[in-house]
Amino acid sequence: MSADLIKNWLVLGSVYLLFSNGFSIVFGAFNVMNLAHGAILTLGAFIGIYADNVLGVPIAVTLVLAAIGAGVTNSLLDAFILRPIARRTADAQSGSHDLTPIVTTLSFGTVVVGLLTQKVKAVDFTFKRAEFMATPFELGSLTVSSLDLVIFVCAFVATALLYFAIMKTRAGMAIRQTYSLCVNDEFPPPSDLGKVR
Repeated sequence: MSADLIKNWLVLGSVYLLFSNGFSIVFGAFNVMNLAHGAILTLGAFIGIYADNVLGVPIAVTLVLAAIGAGVTNSLLDAFILRPIARRTADAQSGSHDLTPIVTTLSFGTVVVGLLTQKVKAVDFTFKRAEFMATPFELGSLTVSSLDLVIFVCAFVATALLYFAIMKTRAGMAIRQTYSLCVNDEFPPPSDLGKVR
């Protein structure tokens, strides 16, 4: 097995790690499977490419714009689609699982990716101002690009910060306590919080 293959596995695994962190937080905290995560990440990437290629902003601003665009889209999805579904599900079927959030977020993701694909057609996309990240260098028999290192380090740092926030802060303790009470049926699930029984 070649060192390049292992390096590629680590980089791809780092991307999956970032994706799974967001997925598990949403599912653990709200008990909702948001299958639109991939589409929202894709939208953020397209926003970043547009900001880089068309607007010509620096790479740091590009990353911030991509994160804001994806965050706003996810917030709108949550506010206008997921929360109303969670309320309706909690009112109609207390304690049972509903497939509506799964089907809805999967459909939302399909529509977003379909619209992006229709809009941009088949064009080769690159971040023009991030060419320095694609520059490879040799570590023994291993060829590594700066982008590979950035992805790996960002995934590690984001996961470590998330662990610290959940395990070592007051807000994290509140999240863990609320989740623990919900799992043990000692407390209403998050979709029922604020309701008088």
